Amino acid sequence: MKKLNIYFCYFVHCLGGNNKQFVNIAEKTEELFTNLFNCNEENETKNIISWYCNEANSGFRSSSALEIMYDNAFKEFIEYFEEKFVKNLKNDEEKYNKFEGVECNVYLSFIGHSIGGNVSRGLISKLYSPFTNNSQTFENYFDFIIKKYPFISNILPCSYIAISSPHLGSLVTSTKEPNSKFSKNAEKFVVKNFTNIVVGDVGKNLTFKDEKLKKTIPIKETSEEQLSKYALINNCSKKAMADLGRFPNRTLTAHLRNDVQVKYCSAMGCIETPYPHLYKHEKERLVNDKINDVRIVMYSGFGEGSELDFYKKEIFNEKVSPKFYYDNTTKYIPDIDIDEQIKNALIMKNIQQNNKEFLNIPNNYEELEDVFVTDNDGQQDIPVALIKKFNQISFRRVSFDLLVPFHWKLYTHGLDLGFPPDSFIKPNAYMRCIIKKIVPFYANLLIADFIKTSEQSNTYSLNNLIKN
Repeated sequence: MKKLNIYFCYFVHCLGGNNKQFVNIAEKTEELFTNLFNCNEENETKNIISWYCNEANSGFRSSSALEIMYDNAFKEFIEYFEEKFVKNLKNDEEKYNKFEGVECNVYLSFIGHSIGGNVSRGLISKLYSPFTNNSQTFENYFDFIIKKYPFISNILPCSYIAISSPHLGSLVTSTKEPNSKFSKNAEKFVVKNFTNIVVGDVGKNLTFKDEKLKKTIPIKETSEEQLSKYALINNCSKKAMADLGRFPNRTLTAHLRNDVQVKYCSAMGCIETPYPHLYKHEKERLVNDKINDVRIVMYSGFGEGSELDFYKKEIFNEKVSPKFYYDNTTKYIPDIDIDEQIKNALIMKNIQQNNKEFLNIPNNYEELEDVFVTDNDGQQDIPVALIKKFNQISFRRVSFDLLVPFHWKLYTHGLDLGFPPDSFIKPNAYMRCIIKKIVPFYANLLIADFIKTSEQSNTYSLNNLIKN
């Protein structure tokens, strides 16, 4: 063995969650990874996997302000990474010939569900900030680790996956819309009051009421950027997004409908949802209203040419994703044009306000922190600056349609993860069928990203795990 690749996956749970919520995806990823890379010990490259589920913000601690949760997550990460992950590796020196002549590479992936996706971004930014230890300052935390433990050759960013995360907040539109369905108004009323009153400080962050917070940890203002009064916008600073941009595989996923907790546009970092058009003109792409199921409707941002071909081979086909991806209806679409979406939203806003100068659209969108626009499905209001700043870097986007009976609608938001082993809710047959499709998808995506990033696509393929 000349090279040892360690895939380290770090999972961050949702609001009120705990470290057990990601167990299904984590264990499935480990199972598939082990089966795929269970090769002869004589191979020159050995691949192993390690994972950890975040616990620092579990339970009521996940209602803290975002900045507090970033700090909590950072403290837990560095304690675990050095005290457990690195030391366990070092204890296995004999197993790896004391690492003599072995190139040891650690590949990092962060996976967050709901608010966990936001916390993961804040954690990443802190990990790639200057780190001080014993009065010595390092470029970042991983620079410190490599210098302290020279048997580790590289620590390389791999994937960032956000599962239904409120990147653009949760400020729902007014419930006083004419000709609006009662159910839609009721949903907005419940979400608005739940987020503002029950959720806590993070709820105020998500609804842009930061001035009402009694305590918070301010972000240090840099010379190149002015501090925003909104935590969500500060989380999209040039530095924060550049740090996230270190990860070559950045994926956002969302549900086109029925996700009461986090709306599609917030999770996808955009201002337009394709659902109204699909429901009216291309309903065959959606789950039939009479059944309970989940499917991939569309995806974008997975590159072109050989890169796109790789993901079509590994993920987006009926063999790897049976009854979840459909060759005849699932489609690959171009990357979104965020400037065009913002322009359209501003024009619509000005028309509704009878502003005759609606065509005079400003170019400096990132300065419009207090100008809110509404998405094209009338679900939530978002600051223009936040949309613009979040899209400083590109993302891959995967849209799901998931349909369950009305009384299970609230669980749409969490079904991506399946139910924890100790959950008091026992999934019925159709829920198990949905979970059986969506949980392996995330495991497959994590492994496909690792194969590509570690440059082993000519040697390994998820197709090798398919039983004929």
